[in-house]
Amino acid sequence: MSNDLSHAASVPPSSSQGARPASHEDLAALLELISGDEKHSSASTSTLDILWVLYDWVLRVRPEAVDDPDRDRFILSKGHGPAAYYAVLAAKGFIAAELLRDWASFDSPLGHHPDRLLIPGVEISSGSLGHGLPIAVGVALGLRIQRRQLPRVVCLVGAFLAPTACR
Repeated sequence: MSNDLSHAASVPPSSSQGARPASHEDLAALLELISGDEKHSSASTSTLDILWVLYDWVLRVRPEAVDDPDRDRFILSKGHGPAAYYAVLAAKGFIAAELLRDWASFDSPLGHHPDRLLIPGVEISSGSLGHGLPIAVGVALGLRIQRRQLPRVVCLVGAFLAPTACR
């Protein structure tokens, strides 16, 4: 089977819609659907593989159960990385791939920073660099207080924040 994703913009990769599930090889084509200088290509592509591994192998979260209280939580704390995040969410069926073409346009739910009220599977509306880490700590503590033992909290920080966060 070819990894050509020329059909990606016309159908979401959800198997419930009859489309084949997207694979790691499809991510570059999905990311290409997002255009414009504001997508911060370098920042996005630097996180693409990490996000894929998290959503494909690590996180226990599914598009059909985004509100499951025992789901894992992923917090993006890298202000310029949403294009890769959107591509992975599309590949995993959380959002339709055709939304990627209109990212950051007036009507699009996909903005320069992810909005949890507009995008299924997004845990926080993020923006400035670094605020996701303390939010992730708060989410983890909140889950502990609720005596939830299954959910894990994963926070992706950028290289700028990592040295200061680890002091």
